[in-house]
Amino acid sequence: MSPKMSVIIPVYNGQLFIRKALECVFRQDYPAHEIIVINDGSKDGTQEVLDEMKGRILSKTIPNGGVSNARNEGIRMATGEYLAFLDADDIWFRNRLKVFAEFIQKYPEAGFFSSDYVERIPYFGNRLIRHSLLARRREEINFNEPVRLHPLRLILANDYAVTPSSVVVKKTAAEQADLFDAKCKLAEDLDFYLRLAMRAEFVLIKDILMYKRNHSDNMSFNNLKLYLAHKAVLENFLAKQKKFIETEGFSGELNKAISRVSYMAGNLQFESGHRREAFILYGEALTLAPSLGNYLNFFYTVMKKSVRLLTADKLSRKNLRKIAS
Repeated sequence: MSPKMSVIIPVYNGQLFIRKALECVFRQDYPAHEIIVINDGSKDGTQEVLDEMKGRILSKTIPNGGVSNARNEGIRMATGEYLAFLDADDIWFRNRLKVFAEFIQKYPEAGFFSSDYVERIPYFGNRLIRHSLLARRREEINFNEPVRLHPLRLILANDYAVTPSSVVVKKTAAEQADLFDAKCKLAEDLDFYLRLAMRAEFVLIKDILMYKRNHSDNMSFNNLKLYLAHKAVLENFLAKQKKFIETEGFSGELNKAISRVSYMAGNLQFESGHRREAFILYGEALTLAPSLGNYLNFFYTVMKKSVRLLTADKLSRKNLRKIAS
């Protein structure tokens, strides 16, 4: 039986992108069961574009409440068995829904499906990067079948949180996970995936089926805010799900994940001039995951940053590159 997939698109001030997003859904080889667009109180010309698509989409305008609230509204409206999320500034490739339908039919017991995708990352010279290559321990990840690692360990040990536009979730699984947290304004997808990973089987699809567009208007464009939000989400998950985490033996992985993101946030705090906040984060990172490797990492990081402070940043990596050239 062919799975019915409800496409859910939250949009806020997306006049420049929403038309292309809808067109990529209209062109799918496998038709969507329905296309639901939630206009999250846009103040630009988004509504005019949606009005042009009447008869082809279901749209609803709500007061601005954030992307989580908008996605939840779409989920409540959806009549399909599966939810295919698409952010208004991302692009699906033409075979996206067709490939997902094939895997859903093959593994109907799974509650979460995600494909690989490409995005331009400033850190890598703005080159197109395949998302799966960013995983910390790629050798542990298996594709095109239910993951062998516990899904929670997959996320924590490999920092493998994917963009919502690459995901299809069984509606019943999303409901059992209590949908998105409307209070969570950044890293809301990670928060949702962690709760899904407690109870749903995951399938990761190796095919690249979408393009994630990064630009200055993206909520995730500011990396420091994103890392701090990731840290907050992980800490909140630890506090709320402590019994499950301890019973299943995930405490170590979770603390290591918080430690890693603390180092990354600390480095960005340091570069932005917030030196005191950076050293506080380095201290937290060490305390969370005490080990020989982490002691060495802490010592190396703190010594390197201290040298830069003592030399008034004359020995920064940027200046050393200038000297070398």
